[in-house]
Amino acid sequence: MVKDDSMDQVFLKKLTLVIEENLTNEQFGVKDLAKEMSMSRSQIHRKLKALTQQSISKFICEIRLKKAMELLQGNVATASEIAFRVGFRSPTYFNKCFHDYYGYPPGEVKKKNASYSESEIEFKSSKRSYAKGKQYSFSKFLIVSLLLLTVISITYFLIPKMIGEDFGEISGGEVVDKSIAVLPFKNLSEDKTNQYFADGMVEDILNRLSHIHELKVISRISSEQYHESSKSLPQIANELGVAYILEGSVQKFKNKTRIFVQLIKAQDDQHIWSERFDAEFDNLLSLQTDIAKRVASELEAVLTPDEIKQVERKQTENLEAYNLYLKGRFFWNKRTEEGVKRSLKYFEQSIILDSSYALAYAGMADAYFILAWWGWYPHKEGYAKAKEFALKTLTIDPKLAEPHATLGVIAENEWNWAEAEREFKRAIELNTNYATAHQWYAEYLGAVGKIDEAIEEINKALELDPLSVTMHSMSGVYHYQRGYYEQALALHQTVLDMDKTFRYAHIDIFYLLLQQEKNVEAVDELKKYLAKDSLDKKQITFMEEAFEKSGGNGMLLWLIDLQLAKNAPEPYFIAELYAKLGQKQKALDWLERAFEARIGLIFIRLKNDRNLENIHSEPRYKALLNKMGLEV
Repeated sequence: MVKDDSMDQVFLKKLTLVIEENLTNEQFGVKDLAKEMSMSRSQIHRKLKALTQQSISKFICEIRLKKAMELLQGNVATASEIAFRVGFRSPTYFNKCFHDYYGYPPGEVKKKNASYSESEIEFKSSKRSYAKGKQYSFSKFLIVSLLLLTVISITYFLIPKMIGEDFGEISGGEVVDKSIAVLPFKNLSEDKTNQYFADGMVEDILNRLSHIHELKVISRISSEQYHESSKSLPQIANELGVAYILEGSVQKFKNKTRIFVQLIKAQDDQHIWSERFDAEFDNLLSLQTDIAKRVASELEAVLTPDEIKQVERKQTENLEAYNLYLKGRFFWNKRTEEGVKRSLKYFEQSIILDSSYALAYAGMADAYFILAWWGWYPHKEGYAKAKEFALKTLTIDPKLAEPHATLGVIAENEWNWAEAEREFKRAIELNTNYATAHQWYAEYLGAVGKIDEAIEEINKALELDPLSVTMHSMSGVYHYQRGYYEQALALHQTVLDMDKTFRYAHIDIFYLLLQQEKNVEAVDELKKYLAKDSLDKKQITFMEEAFEKSGGNGMLLWLIDLQLAKNAPEPYFIAELYAKLGQKQKALDWLERAFEARIGLIFIRLKNDRNLENIHSEPRYKALLNKMGLEV
């Protein structure tokens, strides 16, 4: 049953309209629908599943069948002609789908009483086969049975081969055959602090699999959210948009390790392969390679010689250095100031033990970059160190994608756009499954004004990391910049559905509503934003009074005062608020402060920010773009 929500209804109406406009295109499927809606397949699938309990392909098929019923009742053409009109390649397969949906074949529609409603027809059809069956003689029954067997045989054995990929789409399978998620391994060791070791095993296997271009490998960030989840594997696979799940457990005792892994075809929870490995710690690195290669083999992936080298590559022979690296990644993945700073110590110790360990240098680069980005380390010094370690990584292993992506985002911060693009493209070329590279490349495209391409690229990132709050948020920003308000609102709402604590999504929705002059709704959204901060929530009454007294402008001025009263006001946010008020010079003053502080939003949003529309023609604004090397 569809939820009764106006925005949800708008989404469903637009989805239906796009499908109806492409009804005669028999090749129109899930991928094309995602492109038309400017959303990723996983975004549409998740939202549609929540609203209708249907997959995208079944939703498309249902619209095709309803249109077919309409045309059949209008007696405008034969059933075969109508099958092609509504996008079925095969009349035989159309007959099967129609019968499955309505309970009788399309040829009987014309015989029905035209006064029946579709629901009456559907209800009566459930009784029809039994009542009519009584009238058949035994010989007629035999003939009909034989004919039915023939049709079923053709439908199930010949038609799938004739129509190939589209068969999978119509029947509800919108996942890529060679797509896989590696779920967090269970730590069965007596020492529970060995969780870092289990997580490291997963990350290592993921890294090896991600170098196989033929596979679609879901990011660790999305998979990690199912740690100790009670959801069924088919449900998890459905949410991640994959066909296969790899799960396992690790038990570590002194210098021995026991690993159990199983590969599961998620649709029917079928175990494809499982194995237990008992290994000395010295053989651990070879074991991870064996697991990755076995998974690739089971998924029938054909590896190139270069991919085989990457999968088999041992980054270090020093197991203690490897162990320290795993600890470093464990704390780095927490993405807290304390966690990232702690990761640096482990990476440094790892390098002391093996000065040619490329991944440890890459860890150093990532740690300094994150620290500088979030202001936990001086920007200039932090980026310089991140660049130094990234370049060092590439002198040891030029085939690693991560340092190229890091160099790309550092080049952006230096306003070196050409170099940034080269690095992002190189990172994606080396590892098409590296979701963060796609995300950062999307940010680059948005920064230089290529919004449509940015949307396309962020959708690629979301295919690989479908549960990323940050990526959904960025996608919402790009849709807003492009003027796709409905999609932007849906994306930001998805962010809040995934993480109710992500309060900045309320500000993005607040701006969306202001842009559409929905001030009352904007006030409600601002209240939600304020309520999620222990200090700000005490100010809600004053904000409401400001709105009642002076309307939307009063609310914006109050919000500026709130920011200015903070110990660390946000200059870009304040610039947007002044621009909304039409106070251009004050907006530019704060924008220049954001520029000097190298605030990340300055290069992600500046060129296309709809909240700054009032100052786009100002010379000072154009001068800022010139300083950043962006075309005016």
